Amino acid sequence: MFFDKPTIANGAYDTTIKFKIPPFKIDSLSSDDPQAIGFDGSFETGGIFPEFNEKLIVMPDYSLGFVHDAPKNGYQLYNGTGTYYNRISLDNKGIRGDGDITYLNAVLKSKDFAFFKDSVLTEGTSVVNKEGGCAQASSPDVLYPDMMVNDYRLKWLPKADSMFISNAKDPIKFYKGTGDMHGTAILTKNGMFGKGVLITRGSESESPKFHFEQTKFAARETLFKVKSDNPDKPALKCEQVKLNFDLDQSIAQFSPEQQGFASNEFPYAQYKTSLDEGTWDLKKKKIFMKMPEGGNINKSYFYSTRADQDSLVFNATDAVYDMEKLTLNVFGIPYIKVADGLVYPDSSKVIVEENAVMRTLKNARIVLDSVTKYHHLYDGIIDIEGRKKFAGEATYQYVNLGADTLSFKFQDFRLVESEKKKEGAHTVAMGAIREEDSLEVAPKILYKGKVTLFAEKKFLAFDGFLKLDLKGALSYSQWLKYNNDGSNGDVVINVDNAVAGNGTPLTTGMYFDTRSNEMYTTFISQKRNQLDHDIFSTKGVLEYIAQKGLFRVGVPDRLAGKTKQGSIFSYDDANSTSEFSGKFNILKENKNITLDAAGFGKSDLTNFKYEFNTILSFNFKVNSSVLAAVGKNMKTMASAFPLDTSETSEKIFVRDTVLVYKLAELIGNAGAEKFKSQKSLGYAPLPMIDSDFGKNVVFSDVNLKWSAEYKAFYSVGTIYVSNILKDDINKAMPGHIEIKKTPKGDVINIYLEASPHSWYYITYDDNRFAVTSSNDEVNSILAGKSKGELPDRSKFYYVKAENGEKTRFVTMFKERYLGVQEDLDEDIPESQEYEEEGAAEEELQEEAPADEMPGVGEEVEEETPAKKTSKPAKKGKEDTKNYDKYKLPDQNLDQGGEDPAGGSKPDPSMEDRKKQQQDQQKMKNLFGN
Repeated sequence: MFFDKPTIANGAYDTTIKFKIPPFKIDSLSSDDPQAIGFDGSFETGGIFPEFNEKLIVMPDYSLGFVHDAPKNGYQLYNGTGTYYNRISLDNKGIRGDGDITYLNAVLKSKDFAFFKDSVLTEGTSVVNKEGGCAQASSPDVLYPDMMVNDYRLKWLPKADSMFISNAKDPIKFYKGTGDMHGTAILTKNGMFGKGVLITRGSESESPKFHFEQTKFAARETLFKVKSDNPDKPALKCEQVKLNFDLDQSIAQFSPEQQGFASNEFPYAQYKTSLDEGTWDLKKKKIFMKMPEGGNINKSYFYSTRADQDSLVFNATDAVYDMEKLTLNVFGIPYIKVADGLVYPDSSKVIVEENAVMRTLKNARIVLDSVTKYHHLYDGIIDIEGRKKFAGEATYQYVNLGADTLSFKFQDFRLVESEKKKEGAHTVAMGAIREEDSLEVAPKILYKGKVTLFAEKKFLAFDGFLKLDLKGALSYSQWLKYNNDGSNGDVVINVDNAVAGNGTPLTTGMYFDTRSNEMYTTFISQKRNQLDHDIFSTKGVLEYIAQKGLFRVGVPDRLAGKTKQGSIFSYDDANSTSEFSGKFNILKENKNITLDAAGFGKSDLTNFKYEFNTILSFNFKVNSSVLAAVGKNMKTMASAFPLDTSETSEKIFVRDTVLVYKLAELIGNAGAEKFKSQKSLGYAPLPMIDSDFGKNVVFSDVNLKWSAEYKAFYSVGTIYVSNILKDDINKAMPGHIEIKKTPKGDVINIYLEASPHSWYYITYDDNRFAVTSSNDEVNSILAGKSKGELPDRSKFYYVKAENGEKTRFVTMFKERYLGVQEDLDEDIPESQEYEEEGAAEEELQEEAPADEMPGVGEEVEEETPAKKTSKPAKKGKEDTKNYDKYKLPDQNLDQGGEDPAGGSKPDPSMEDRKKQQQDQQKMKNLFGN
């Protein structure tokens, strides 16, 4: 008899399941008990059980079957794979068992095992697995854990060596009851495996790939949690990790399945990490993590999961999580990138407390920004509040223009969006410098006020006050407003509108004290009296030339050598000396006489000595015929004698070069360049360059000194006469010029010797203008223009001077300024060969290239026509409570787990069901009353 009908176990069996009945004879079928009728024979199960003899009878469900008791030693299952004990039955439900199965170290109990050729299914009562080795295991090294479960589901696939055991209600117990698993244990000859959620020793592991051993277990693709006092917040949570848990040693080791994946999370600290090697020491109550030796630190990192920290992230090599203190200690941090900067923690360590609060960093270093690394700060006390925000203070290493490294603190670090969206945001920090901090932004330049650091800019921005830290003669410098937006590192101070704290203008130059007629110098400081007369002044910017120790004030283009016009004042504080160039206002305002003067000068401020090399262009408001007479005669007399041949071509070249700069102050840069161009072609009279010179008495090269004793400017050495009105003289000649400052006004005396026996004297004092000469013809012309002396000097007038006036002036000049004593004798003709100063003269002409004159205070190599200087060129939410996904489904014991031999069979059709009902009814009728 075969049991391959669809109505038996839903067609799970094939013809290898059969009951063999030898030939028989039926005497009678009349009986009230169906079981009174039976057929003796043997049952073959296709390898499920060994063949056994039994009597086939009518079962309660009116099918032909039996109930059979296994022998005391049980039956071998599936050719010795396991052993079955107790009762076996056969009916429309198929081959069923009420008893025990032993397999490897396990004993399974069930009231209803369903046996199929390829599997065994049940909803059983208990499973107990003994720990240790097993003779039937594939290797002596295979050690099984102790395990037990009540109310379980079974799916055993003997051919596949896989026995699946799921808990139906209470969890599966492992390790002497210390581990509870919701899911499926898989018993094989190679060991015990499983999938599900295992709770043990204060941890929870969810994995589709468990491997259980006698005293430890491993898992892959694991969600591993170390529990805390808060059931909703574990101390550690690891996703997609490899887990090895040694229960005897109380050590759990874990590492990410994929290197570089942030698999480990500390929910209290609100941080995740990708560190490869993690160890939970249950006894120490600490979690240790480290990067493996030779690992790539770029793949070992921590990042904050706190939303308002914008995924703050940093690399690290080691970490320790203290489960009692709930603190995460992270080590081996190269730096932490915050905003556009790099923060370097002291000892490369940080401590993260609950809720991602990073403990305040001390002794931290900061580099801004992370690309340019322009700015370096140290001794930082820093709070890192997120990926884009940190706060605190740090000391800045500031290198001033003198290459000195100075220190001050920055606070108030902020991330500010750039004006250009493409540039993103940049860190800005603010600092404040106090006067007592004595901060030098450049040598000898002190600063107080606000300092701003822009991470993307190389230089700091200053908004405050500067003061020159002067020790020499000009040590009375005052604080002045200063602003530098950080676009360059030079300390460029605009002094055009410099004012002191009280609003009083600050000036740079030389002045006459209106009360004492003393000359004095200011350097970004207040004048003694705002009404004092300006001799020389300059504006523009202040710069410091560190290699020379010089301060310079002047027009930027003049300082940079881009133009020849503009005043410059240079001060050497170490020697209390100054040098200057530009326009000089030697005379006070006078409607009768004007003087245009320009040139170069220097001063010894300790000894109140001033020297000048100038061009002097006098305009006397007198009848032009007076000066024309002098000019014509002087031109004649001067031309009668050869030029001084003692001057070298180099000195002449330098004098002409310096003259270009002097002219630039009087007729502009274009006019000076015109003279330079004309001069290169030959001689260039100044009246040809500018017509105003033809109206004046012009001395193109005069060296002047200041006499503090006599309150006067006086000339030294020869005087280079350019022209007198339109008469071109163009000759250096002996002579004296004095401009004396008196309470009544300026007194002017000019004495010139055109030739050994020709002299000219011009004087002006208190509205009286007088001229005389050694030439009688000239004197006659001069006398003809004079109206004689006037008793009243309230108005300007002209007279011919007496010879005695000239004699007294020359004698006085020599005595006062040259130290030469002479008897005053008007009857003796004036010698034209009087002693010159010689070595006592100090020429101030600066030697310079023809193309470019240096600024005051600059050193320049002498250049001649023969030698010219060349120009340089996340994952979805996991639900650990959904254990059913790891368990076997509710068992359908009427159908095997795999298709029966010979191919799949469809479920019984309606026709098959109907035929079954008809057969049952026939059996009832056969044995009915």
